[in-house]
Order: sequence, then C-alpha cells, then structure tokens
Amino acid sequence: MKKSSAPLLQSLQQHFDYNDFRPGQREVVEALLEGRDCLAVLPTGAGKSLCYQLPALVRSGVVLVISPLVALMQDQVAQLRRRGIAAACLHNGLPLQELRKLRFGGCRLSLAVPEDSSASSAADLNGARIATSYPALTTHLLSEQGVSAKIVELAGSVEIAPGLGTADAIADLVSTGTTLRANHLRELE
Repeated sequence: MKKSSAPLLQSLQQHFDYNDFRPGQREVVEALLEGRDCLAVLPTGAGKSLCYQLPALVRSGVVLVISPLVALMQDQVAQLRRRGIAAACLHNGLPLQELRKLRFGGCRLSLAVPEDSSASSAADLNGARIATSYPALTTHLLSEQGVSAKIVELAGSVEIAPGLGTADAIADLVSTGTTLRANHLRELE
C-alpha cells in the first residue's frame, strides 16, 4: 500500500465500511483526486460508483453524475442518504416537491454595477447602458422603477460587460450572487 493511500483507506472505511479497494478503483480515485482526466471501464458490479462518490467525500465537494439509469440513480441516492451522505438525483419523473428541495429556480432578476460605481439604486441607472440576456424582463423591471436606460442584449456572460466597457451595469438572473462578486460587481437595492 502506498503511504499516500492511508487517508483514502480511512475514508473508504468511514463512509462505506470497506477495508480495501476493488481492482481498478484506487487508481481511478487517485487520478480524480489529483485532478487528472480519467476514463474507467469496469464491469458491472466492480464499484464504478464508489470511484466518483469517494473523491467528493474526501474533497468535501459536489459531484455531478449524468446517467440514463434512473432506477440506479435512485438506489444510489437512497444508499448514500442511509449512510448520512447528502445526495440527490434529478430526472423528469421527479415530483415537484422533490425538485423544490434541490433549490433549483431560486433566482431573481438583479441589477448590478461595478464595485466602484457611485450608483446605489436603480434610479441611478437613468441613461446608463445595461447588458442583459433578458431584454424583455429587464425593460419591464426598469419601467416599473421609472428608469430609462439603453439595453445592450448579450447572449450570456453579461457580468463581464462592464469590465469590457460594453455596459455600465448588468441585469441578470442570480441565485447567490457569487458570479457577480467574482466579477467585482455588486447588486443594487
């Protein structure tokens, strides 16, 4: 056993009650933890699922698995939840109450300006250029607030428009605001 494998074996034991990896699993998990691209072709029952579940637990991150096998996803999610591991699956047969638990759709149309802008409210955007991928929604929002501005329609990544000089502000759908902050923008009240 490699010295670097000890923490992996501890996590394997802690989360899955296994004392060792099956053939091929360790190499796949280590490759993923090192950030390398990896293609694993393993037979049915060889433990492919563990190869993406364990790295997420070791890194305390999120893993997105795309699979056409709804029953398998549901079974794996149930097994992970029984072990106290947060997991969810999304498919077209999911009841609305389950979709709501995933917190998709918790977004709002937000106006944002560069951090160093003097604008403090939508009213300060009169005459400004506002980049958006949602021109109709933005026009309606501005109209409700009595603001007349030039709409600059872009197909995505509007948060970079002020930095490029294409717009003075943006209107975009946001949920947490992380992308705005990463681009040195702040939301207006």
